[in-house]
Amino acid sequence: MAKRRRRVAESRRLGKLGVLLALLLMATLSSLAMVVSPFPALQPHLITGESSLKAVLIDSLSLTDPDPLFISNVTHSLSVAGYSVDYYGPSQVTVDLFRNIALQNYRIVIIRGHTATYQGIPTSLSIVTSESYSSLKHVYEQLIGQVAPAIVRPGNTFFAITPAFIRDAIKGNLRDTLVVQMGCGTLTGNRDIANAFIDKGASAFVGWNNTVSSWYTDFATQKFVASLEHGQTVAEAVVSADGLDPVYGGKLAFLDSAATMQDQFNIRMTTILGSMIILSVSLLVIGRLVRDDRVRTSFKKRIQTA
Repeated sequence: MAKRRRRVAESRRLGKLGVLLALLLMATLSSLAMVVSPFPALQPHLITGESSLKAVLIDSLSLTDPDPLFISNVTHSLSVAGYSVDYYGPSQVTVDLFRNIALQNYRIVIIRGHTATYQGIPTSLSIVTSESYSSLKHVYEQLIGQVAPAIVRPGNTFFAITPAFIRDAIKGNLRDTLVVQMGCGTLTGNRDIANAFIDKGASAFVGWNNTVSSWYTDFATQKFVASLEHGQTVAEAVVSADGLDPVYGGKLAFLDSAATMQDQFNIRMTTILGSMIILSVSLLVIGRLVRDDRVRTSFKKRIQTA
């Protein structure tokens, strides 16, 4: 009888020990998720003193909303910071321009262009080019969803590049490139366009979290670039731009590679923590079942002995 009591007590201790170990591991992982920060702080993106610094302004928006003063001011700010600036107007903004953009080794890419939804998904955006749409052009890219038709006022249809195009069709790598997309909504919903540029190597992506007026995106982007010129980080320059559209409420925001890594890290930690919760509950249930089985067995033996 004494031996049976010892076995039951030992079973209880083992069950409790397993649960405690699982809870301890879960608490440790939770603490790591909250305190570990392996990602560097943002640094100023305009770097003076280096040779061959290049920036580009891709401007399809001038097809419907020309703004020569914006072009002049942004070009001036970048030139003062030591950048040579290339400008592509509406007639030059084609699918192939985007396909080859990474081969030019630009440190800053500013896309002054519309965005559009594709495949009927409101949160899935594409970047509209100035290349007139034809079902007979870029046929393969259309079939696999890398380009799509987009209607821009006053009703003309143009090719638009999708996140799949950015990830898979752009040649080369956008390593350490700052990408500024001036169209609507690229940092809302699933942020596919922003994440695609980050996946392609961009160090940061600046865009809008909602609809924005053409005049206001010019105003805020001009202030953003001027703030970079004065040595601010991307995060500081976004704040300095005061980017809140008074008409539509869109706000200038940014996503950087560190934030993307942090998102992935958080997802992994959430998965691990969920698994540990399931494990701890399972151990608790198993311990309880084992203990109850031992007690029932002991009780039956006592009855048989009696």
